[in-house]
Amino acid sequence: MSAPRSIGPEHPAAALVARAGEAFTTGDVRELDRAYQAIVPLVAGTAVAAAVAVDHVSRLLTLEHPTRARNRCEEHLARHPREAVLRVLLAEIASSTGDHERVRSEAKAIRRSKLDDESRARLLRVEGLAAADDGPAAAELFAAAARLFAAAGNAAGVASVGRARELVAVRRGDADAVARVLATEGARPKPDPVRLALALKRELRYEEALRVLRKAARSRRHDHALLFPVLHECAVLLRLTRQDEKARQVVEQLEELAATARDPAAARAAIALVSGDVQASWDERFDHRLRHVRQLVESRRIADAEHLLPELRPAPEADRETALWHLAAGELAQARYQETGRREFLAEAARRFRVTVRHTDSVSLHDVRQLALRLLGRVHARLGDAGQAGACWAEAHRIEEDIAGRQVTDDVRIRMLLAAPDEHDERVRAAGELVAERGPEAAAGVAAAIEAARGTSILGAVLPGRAGAVRDLPALADFGSAWRWLSRTTRDLPRSQVVWLLHATPERVYHAIAGRDLLLQFSVGARALELSDAVGGLLACCSGDVLPSAIESGDFEKALARIGDLIGVAEVVEVVPPHVERIAVVAGGVLSEIPLAGLLVPDTAERLGHRFALSDLPCLSARDPLRRRASRQRGDRTLRIRPPVPGLSRTKVPPRCTPLDDADATTDRLQEEVKTGRYHRIRVDAHGAHDPATPARSWLQLSPEGGQGRWYAEDLRAMDLGSCATLVLGACESGMARRRGRDERAGFVRAGLQAGASTVVAARWDAQGRAATKVLDRFERYVRYLPRDVALQRAQLDLCRETPALGHPAHWACWTLYGDPGLETAAGPLRRFARRIFDPVRNRDADAR
Repeated sequence: MSAPRSIGPEHPAAALVARAGEAFTTGDVRELDRAYQAIVPLVAGTAVAAAVAVDHVSRLLTLEHPTRARNRCEEHLARHPREAVLRVLLAEIASSTGDHERVRSEAKAIRRSKLDDESRARLLRVEGLAAADDGPAAAELFAAAARLFAAAGNAAGVASVGRARELVAVRRGDADAVARVLATEGARPKPDPVRLALALKRELRYEEALRVLRKAARSRRHDHALLFPVLHECAVLLRLTRQDEKARQVVEQLEELAATARDPAAARAAIALVSGDVQASWDERFDHRLRHVRQLVESRRIADAEHLLPELRPAPEADRETALWHLAAGELAQARYQETGRREFLAEAARRFRVTVRHTDSVSLHDVRQLALRLLGRVHARLGDAGQAGACWAEAHRIEEDIAGRQVTDDVRIRMLLAAPDEHDERVRAAGELVAERGPEAAAGVAAAIEAARGTSILGAVLPGRAGAVRDLPALADFGSAWRWLSRTTRDLPRSQVVWLLHATPERVYHAIAGRDLLLQFSVGARALELSDAVGGLLACCSGDVLPSAIESGDFEKALARIGDLIGVAEVVEVVPPHVERIAVVAGGVLSEIPLAGLLVPDTAERLGHRFALSDLPCLSARDPLRRRASRQRGDRTLRIRPPVPGLSRTKVPPRCTPLDDADATTDRLQEEVKTGRYHRIRVDAHGAHDPATPARSWLQLSPEGGQGRWYAEDLRAMDLGSCATLVLGACESGMARRRGRDERAGFVRAGLQAGASTVVAARWDAQGRAATKVLDRFERYVRYLPRDVALQRAQLDLCRETPALGHPAHWACWTLYGDPGLETAAGPLRRFARRIFDPVRNRDADAR
């Protein structure tokens, strides 16, 4: 619009009109507003007063200052209460900020007013946007608006109706509309951020949508009414990409804006949709109303949800609304089952979730589809159909992997996947729920579920000759078979030893502690994202350059303490029987990165590795084949490889040890000696490098310096270590490697086990030279008469006792024993007893040093 033509050059307001026009052209909102405020008294009571008011408001809205436009519109309406066009503008202002309830209110107020075709068309267009949840009604309103614009000869108006139709289609997930918006808005120098972000969101490209809206938020800080919906959607997208801390910060901004909002109650209700709070408000938009019902279900306000849900049932042809409605109905039926225990509610829930799946074929609804499949799997598990449950969970996780793959950065992808339970997480969760429901008879199912989570190919990937081996694990609810399996795999455990199985789901850490005639199981609440961040923080302290300062500042200790709290070390120590002295740990995922030996025993100065001799197993089912392998490899002959290594002190060669020192410590000599099959222990003291991108290309530096002396993990895997009971990798970061799925970490440790060793001793991080030498030398002494896990524990205790400066766990908790923890020596009980007695005498001089 432009200023009324009747204000000619002689009119007292002419100069102000020109000033307003110039301000509009340059986008100077304050100057434009001041000019019109000065014009109003000059035209009061004249025929052009209402036209000036309309022009004033229209220009403010065009310059995207809806709050100022609304305030001025209401002021003008006080002077011109019968000016219906001003009410049309109020409706358009409300529509620009997403206040569809205000649109409907203004439309109702002027429905019988006299409007020209163009004004009527503008009103119908925003009414159509407000009625987007009702597809047929919106289509009818848009059609009427387009006819009126066409009758008025307003081509731009007709085009605006087309854009409105397209926006509604994108909101409903129409694939063609999404593609058109992405093509058109993406090609514009200044795209419409709301339309573009919505289209990206419907393609599940959350991170890209977030970037668009963050940029829009920076440009809309001048107007809270525009900023609020943009920040609200940013919070939604941050939740979807699992950036919860950033989402919380945005919610705090929204709460500040809500305090000054025109309708604070409505603003707080909108905030509740992303903060998780359940409010008593009742937003008119379908998505918000349905989300409110689902929040009522989550908070166990079942009666309220049952009362409200039927009112929202959509027309059958509306796929998106139908899918969402049946999802909520399924969740309500599940809640009714949990409340009453009546299985007919489970059947009802399954039926609702299957309807949701049928209506969510399009990509834009895959986030809904994965949730329906996940919940359907849980219902099948409750109904005893483990096969169907697993299939649903696997398909749900596949969709979540696809959604994560649509994001831009690795950090966001990883966080989304950490927060997405896979079929193994769901099985462990379901097993825990069965224990809560059925009591101790179901406890063995938790141990079996954690074992299954270690991956179907774990045995073949670790043990040579077992390629394709599949463990015969019991079904989820087959408690009898679970107990028989657990008894079979733990029956020959020493009384002093237990197996500690751990598994982290996105929300909890599950523990099962199994021994002879013993099973303890429980879980603690811990978010996988928080646990991953805590472990990452610890590992960041462990590089050679950072470690000293991390020890001095206390960061290393704080990270250990945080991890101990998250995984529930206090609960573990409390339930482990007093007679237990040795623990074999089975842990996958991020839990396999934790140096458990260094964790504090709560309320003491004692470390977990001081109280228990710890070892690591790739899975519980690997324990027996590794034990049988170890029984064939027992002996005392040692091969020690020691190239020139700065920082490692020289110690005397132990009995029955063949040294390959300095120039003799080559890869060729190592392979020649290994081929003889004479050695029961092979120790390699060398510096190395860990390749996180390609674990098989991680290497140890033998002689000579440079590429010719590099010994790669893949070279180790190709060796025959069938006679080697223990492979000791006395090198920096020799135990570090990338995890492969839910299995044991790939790299030197796995390569050693695959090559035929029954046990590998390696460092999780950069081992300090003096501490490494003392620990490994003592280990070699103790292993002549003690089980390997106890020998390593004694060596670490000696370091702490004899060299207090190296007593911090950062210096010794890196050393981990992987594989069979039993005896290495073939010596019988009497010879081992004699060695135990004479060992301190024989090594007195070495101990004094």
